[in-house]
Amino acid sequence: MRQQRGFSLIELMVAVAIVAILASIAVPAYDSVIRKTRRSEARDELLRIAGMEEKFYTTNNVYTNDTTVLDIPSDGKTPHDAYSLTVTLTNGGQGYTLTATALGEQTKDTICGNLTYNNVGQKTISGTSSDPLRECW
Repeated sequence: MRQQRGFSLIELMVAVAIVAILASIAVPAYDSVIRKTRRSEARDELLRIAGMEEKFYTTNNVYTNDTTVLDIPSDGKTPHDAYSLTVTLTNGGQGYTLTATALGEQTKDTICGNLTYNNVGQKTISGTSSDPLRECW
């Protein structure tokens, strides 16, 4: 009698089912990690721009919204285009609010949403997080 080689259809179907189950768990986890990474990128950009604002203020006694002085990219977005960055001056240039507005896939980040930072160090979000300083900042 000859020995049969290879896989039966049942064995192949079981292997495909296992791969599908693993993929259904891994893909959402991967997406979550990507959203967190993009969020930290936006946070870092806001804090970097805040540092540039403070540097500008020390020599001019006023804040600026000039994107070239603040070294904001010409398209106004974070490096992976996940957030749009804006600077709003308040009190006649004596204050500012920096905003990172979620774009594209990042809008699915309902935990933190958009991030804001102002000249007195106040950090806020538009999302649903119950502990935004720990989860988002």
